[in-house]
Amino acid sequence: MEAIRVLLADDHTLFRKGIATMLGQMPEIDVVGEAANGSEAVSLANDLVPDVILMDIKMPEQNGIDATRAILQENPHIGIILVTMFDDPESVFAGMRAGSRGYVLKEAEPEELRRVVEAAHRGEVMLCP
Repeated sequence: MEAIRVLLADDHTLFRKGIATMLGQMPEIDVVGEAANGSEAVSLANDLVPDVILMDIKMPEQNGIDATRAILQENPHIGIILVTMFDDPESVFAGMRAGSRGYVLKEAEPEELRRVVEAAHRGEVMLCP
């Protein structure tokens, strides 16, 4: 089985690197790129065409919801999961309307994050917690 190709998009470098390290220890997941803002996420998504994107909602240049909408116009098969620090139903619903396959809180456990990535890869919707 091929590893799930994941792109990380978050403007907080320490968080992004930590998630990349954690996911990198999971043999079923391959982190193929990292973006520091929404515009970079759109560009990398078009270049790398990952299976799944973990997308922060609040980022500079282009927020995660607008970036999700732009990515899915070109690559509707990519599973995008919004990642947020706050349980904010309004942002989550906006993200779902933009085409995301769900969301996960930044405080999620590694196993929960793995399940979310795998679900998005299968085309399932995942809302956490």
